[in-house]
Amino acid sequence: QLQREVMAADPEGSREERAFCFWIQSLGIQCRNIVDDVHDGLVILQMLDKISPGLVDWKQVMTNKQKMNQFNKAENCNYAVKLARQLGFSTVGIAGKDFVDGNRKLILALVWQAMRFHIFNLLKQLKFGGKDVSEEQMVAWANSRVKPLGKSPTISDFRDKALATGAFMIDLLFALDPEMVDYDLVTAGDTPENKCLNAKYAINTARKMG
Repeated sequence: QLQREVMAADPEGSREERAFCFWIQSLGIQCRNIVDDVHDGLVILQMLDKISPGLVDWKQVMTNKQKMNQFNKAENCNYAVKLARQLGFSTVGIAGKDFVDGNRKLILALVWQAMRFHIFNLLKQLKFGGKDVSEEQMVAWANSRVKPLGKSPTISDFRDKALATGAFMIDLLFALDPEMVDYDLVTAGDTPENKCLNAKYAINTARKMG
């Protein structure tokens, strides 16, 4: 139902924007429009706290939407940018005001980095025990596991559009532990809603395995 509401609320939104919105939903956070829903900083802060638990000091955040003013929104967004910087995100040219004002390009830039950070850490925990490895090493390892299955195409990096269907991640999890994946619960990933369902399934399965 929520996925259909996203499509209705933002019919002109790009596929990329909807994909990010669905990814945020897969974290258990309500988001119907990637630009409109982040103007007060709360969705971004929730997202950051999900991908790095305990990162956000909620005592510093204005969470009461009814009492929130423009100054509070800007403070929340500035705090979100500060935390993103702590995670190693590139925040050059990004300020809290950009979220308040709905700067689509910069909002998507930060959310993309968050999604990449999340996927990278999930895989790092599953295979490398949390040790630091390069993206190239991670991609090579993942491809070496998925390719023999003959299900999903290999990926070039974590920006690869093939990741959008969720199939690659699910196949990787199957390669690591076949008993953890039930393909009856996996969709074709041919619609935004199905992509979101696959993403949720992959994330939940990875959490159980990790």
